This record gives sequence, structure tokens and C-alpha cells, in this order.
Amino acid sequence: MFKLKILLLIICLLLNFVNSSNYLRTLIEDEIDNENIEVNSMNNKEFLSKLSWTISHDNIQNWYDITSSDIGKYVYAVVNEGFIHRSDDYGETWKISYDNSQAWLSISTNGDGKYIYAVASTFEGILVRSENHGIKWDIIDLPIAIAWLSVSCSGSGKYIYAVSYSKLYNSKDYGNNWSELYISSSPQFVYIAINKSGKHAYAATSNAFIYKSSHYGEDWVKGDLPIGDKAIVSLETSHTGKYVYVIGSYNKDNVIYKSSDYGHNYNIIYTTTQELWTIATNVNGRVIY
Repeated sequence: MFKLKILLLIICLLLNFVNSSNYLRTLIEDEIDNENIEVNSMNNKEFLSKLSWTISHDNIQNWYDITSSDIGKYVYAVVNEGFIHRSDDYGETWKISYDNSQAWLSISTNGDGKYIYAVASTFEGILVRSENHGIKWDIIDLPIAIAWLSVSCSGSGKYIYAVSYSKLYNSKDYGNNWSELYISSSPQFVYIAINKSGKHAYAATSNAFIYKSSHYGEDWVKGDLPIGDKAIVSLETSHTGKYVYVIGSYNKDNVIYKSSDYGHNYNIIYTTTQELWTIATNVNGRVIY
């Protein structure tokens, strides 16, 4: 399971090369116009034979999340009960970026990799920010101590959303000021994803609902996600926010859901008995991993 998680994290890193080269082949290629989907399993030998892999970081740790700039030059990864690491050469070499050992769960960077936000799920919680490609970090002082679970920032780094089980916060000024966002049903949040502009935001809950906002977090509507008794384990959106992908998992029943209308409706596009842990998409939402 650990090796699979590392492989999926590496896939998220390499995804940034999809638009500029043939460095990766399609794992799940979604032809948006006719909805014909070609699926290649992770253990499909023909698919794997087309890929070229190298170990980017050979230090065995509990790597939990990874993010990169749009072109993939700047890469940041967090270790649960460890440090934040950075690479400024497309993952060729790594160094410790922030040596504050915490239960880091989530990290997000903007388009050029300058702004980075990371959260840890300690008892009092910690949310940190770097404004210079991970050279220096600051702890963001919030009026509430909370165990954060997920963070996501816009392409500019200006808009940030962070969630815990009971709270949803956002900032519209690079993390300097924060507002709590209220949803009437008071759901327990587990994941957050926003599009490049920061206008469209999607928040997943522990009881398998997806709430969406189309106005920078000002209003929230529950999308129609037919997930049943499955738990949401990953959430991703395209740069425009139009395409949303969700992994639902229960025992060996794992499903990928897709929305093509900004989170209003979802359809099943892939089912497998393999364990799925994370999902990523390219800028236009056409290729997903």
C-alpha cells in the first residue's frame, strides 16, 4: 500500500508535463465530446511498459501529499510526522524546506510555485505559508485552533481554502485575512479543491457529499453525487472548474466519479477492485490519473 501511495504521488508530480510533451501516456483518457473513455489499469503491463520512471526521492518516509508549479519546476511534498521538502529542478534533487515536524496532511502551491500553503492535523492545528518558493515559512495566525485536513490555493496564490472536520475557511488576500464560511447543514469536511481563478470551489464531506461554490466561497450548493456508502478519498478539478473528479471507496469497491457541469451532476466513469488513493487531472480536465 505504501509503494502504491508513493507511485500515485509521483504521478501527480509528473502530470504537469502532459501538456508540453509526451513524457506521460494517458492512464484514463476522457474524450470530452463523446464521453468515450479508454482506461488503462495501474498494473496493466502494456500501459506500464510505455512509461519511464525514476526515483525522485529515495528517503523512505510517510509522504502524504505533493504539489508542483504549472510547469513542474518547483515541487513541494509533505511528510506526515516529518518535514516539508522542496525541489527547484523538476524533482531531480530535494532539500528540506521547513524543518518543523508536524502531522502534515496537505500542501498546495500556485501556478509559478512562489506561494505555498500547508496544513497539519495536530490537536491545535497549524497552517503555514511561504511567499518565496519555500525558502522561508510563516505560521498563519488564525483566531481558532483547529486540526486542518486539506488546503487548496488558486493559480495566483491569492485565494486559499482550508478545511477541518467542522470548519471551512477562505482567504482572498494571500492568507493575510481569513473568513469562516458557513453551510446550513454544518457538514464535516475532509477535502477541498479550487480552480485556477479561485472562483469555483469544491468541498467534500465525511458523509460523501460534495458542496460547491461558484462565487469565491460566497454561496454553497450540494451537488448530486450518487456515492452511496463509499467514503471520499480524493477530489480534483480542472483549471476552469468545469470538470470535477472524485474517488469513492468502500472495501474493494472503488469508483471514479466525474462532473462535466461545475459539480452539478456526477456520473461513474471507472470502477475497480484496486485501492485508489488520489486523483489528478491536467489543466483542461481531459486527462486524469
